[in-house]
Amino acid sequence: MNIIEANVATPDARVAITIARFNNFINDSLLEGAIDALKRIGQVKDENITVVWVPGAYELPLAAGALAKTGKYDAVI
Repeated sequence: MNIIEANVATPDARVAITIARFNNFINDSLLEGAIDALKRIGQVKDENITVVWVPGAYELPLAAGALAKTGKYDAVI
C-alpha cells in the first residue's frame, strides 16, 4: 500500500462540486461531507465553493466537464 501525505491547506482554491438531485436523501449528506472536508481540511473559503445541481447521474460528467473547461476552478468534484 502506498501512502502519500502532504499539506492540503489551500484556502484560495476555487472548487466546484457537481451533485445530482436524484436520490437527494443520500446526496445531501455527501454534499455536506464534501463541503465539510474542503473547509475543515483544505481550509477552502465559502466564497470559493460553487455547488452545481444536475437532474441525475447521467448529467454529472457533462456538468463537470463544462465546469473544468471554463478554467475558473482549481478542482471539480
